[in-house]
Amino acid sequence: MKIAIAIIVVVVVVTIVVVILAKRRSPDAELTPAKKIMPATQVMPPGEISYSQLDITETFGDNERLKSDEWISTSPLNKMTPKGEASGLPPADATADEVYAVADKMSRIRESISIPNDGVYCPICHIANVQLGKLRSPCPKCGRPLLKFGWD
Repeated sequence: MKIAIAIIVVVVVVTIVVVILAKRRSPDAELTPAKKIMPATQVMPPGEISYSQLDITETFGDNERLKSDEWISTSPLNKMTPKGEASGLPPADATADEVYAVADKMSRIRESISIPNDGVYCPICHIANVQLGKLRSPCPKCGRPLLKFGWD
């Protein structure tokens, strides 16, 4: 009987120590049913989200159905993102030159990173293509240099 009580006390003490250590690692940590320490999920405030391009397509994977000579319509994020300026987007009423200047800066950052399956787009004409080889070549509609575009 004394051995059983001693074992229970040891188990309780060990459990308390494990929980205390988990809380020290992360105050929001929880023990999952598998007894693995999982940090609490953090939500990023909208103003802290940043973008690497100004347009998006309707759905993920749109590039997978496009042929190399096809173009797809894109949608400007600054027209659909509340308080987009806090995330680096140009104002919704920005001029074409202002929009292009912001997009060009974002593209140069994106160009410094090798990202598989990136393509090109025009943030003014709102079109995109899968051929990264067209990067910085003239847009077929407005003639501005095409910028790097991420599909995912």
